[in-house]
Amino acid sequence: NYRYQLLGGQGNRTWVAPRLSVNLPVGSEPAGRGSGAFGVTVALPVSVEVTPSLTGHFNLSGSILSAASHRLPGTTTADALVGASVIWAVEPRINLMVESAWTRSRAVTAPGREAWSSSTVVSPAVRWAFNYPSGLQIVPAIGYAFDLTTHGEQNQLLLYLSFEHPFGRSR
Repeated sequence: NYRYQLLGGQGNRTWVAPRLSVNLPVGSEPAGRGSGAFGVTVALPVSVEVTPSLTGHFNLSGSILSAASHRLPGTTTADALVGASVIWAVEPRINLMVESAWTRSRAVTAPGREAWSSSTVVSPAVRWAFNYPSGLQIVPAIGYAFDLTTHGEQNQLLLYLSFEHPFGRSR
């Protein structure tokens, strides 16, 4: 990954950090651990502090993977993503969130044949933080992903747990 902080910093209300990633074929597609393909991903994330307690995040990204199938070597797949979220800091340790994503993907299904698919997901969630005197912060969250494309067939409960260690931070 290469990420460049194009805009943003202490006191800024808008942050922009374009990213370029190179995907290496280290995973095994047959085993369900990656695509087994070389590729490139370009992303443009933007964050805007609307008010001190309300932040919006937007992300545009696209990927191209070549030789993406052990069944169809030499094929190329592509996908695009548009994402957005709004986070409301109800209080410094509690956030209410609504996140959404639209994806469009192209998969090669047979030599000379491809299939395009799209999906739209909306996920309300809540996260909260436990702050410890050592500087450790533990952040659990729970959300529910509504898959608007499948009319509820793929809805999922989301659980999240993050441990933010104080390494390298001033307390």
